Amino acid sequence: MSKAQIQMTETIAILIIFFILVMFGIIFFSQIQRSTFEQRSTTAAGERAISTALRATFLPELVCTKGDNVEIRDCIDVTKLKAAAAVIKEHEDYYFDIFQYATVRVEQYYPVETTYLLYSRTRDGNPPNELTTKATTPVPVSLLDPFTGEHYFGVLFIEVYT
Repeated sequence: MSKAQIQMTETIAILIIFFILVMFGIIFFSQIQRSTFEQRSTTAAGERAISTALRATFLPELVCTKGDNVEIRDCIDVTKLKAAAAVIKEHEDYYFDIFQYATVRVEQYYPVETTYLLYSRTRDGNPPNELTTKATTPVPVSLLDPFTGEHYFGVLFIEVYT
């Protein structure tokens, strides 16, 4: 009788050790999966930020043109910029398809500092806070005043919220 009890105790001890090892394996695997998921989501947010930045840079509502509607690269027309803010606010649903949850603004640094907010939308409708994950993409641009022909220095900021 005692030999059978010892074998049963050994079997139970082996099973307990086996399940403990299986539990450690599951925890380890889940941690690896979580970190891989976070890396992929960060990469996807960065790719979406760059894609949104490219769309914003080449918006026909903003680009500078000369002559027969020939676009000037990395240039934003200041008069179009001022008008585009009102148009984008009027047609927010259309621009949501383009920008999704993001903030698009242009900051002029030279000769005077000015900020133009073109588009802003977050997931919950509230201003972004420090807990909101965002990927910011700055794009240096030339701001052209077509009436004076002067170029100013500015940066197009695209903040994509995830």
